Amino acid sequence: MSHETVMPLPRPASWCRKTLTLLGEDDPKGRPTILNRGTGLLGIFSIALAVLATEPVIKSQHLWLLRSLDTFVAILFSIEYLLRLWIVPSVLTYL
Repeated sequence: MSHETVMPLPRPASWCRKTLTLLGEDDPKGRPTILNRGTGLLGIFSIALAVLATEPVIKSQHLWLLRSLDTFVAILFSIEYLLRLWIVPSVLTYL
């Protein structure tokens, strides 16, 4: 019988701390993280989708793709927003 060491799942506080670091909220210089840059690029992509959706030819031929991409972008933005709401108590302890 082997005795494998089972690593416990991180406590919610450690997950919150990792999320805080990932979002760059704990950087005193305010440097953007990869996630922050990705969110900015996602915003630009979302604007480009909105512009493309106003073109009748593109909209008529690729409506399903535009809607799918728009839904995907909305889900990603929602996840990012919820993560930021989740770490608010952690940010307040550092102020």
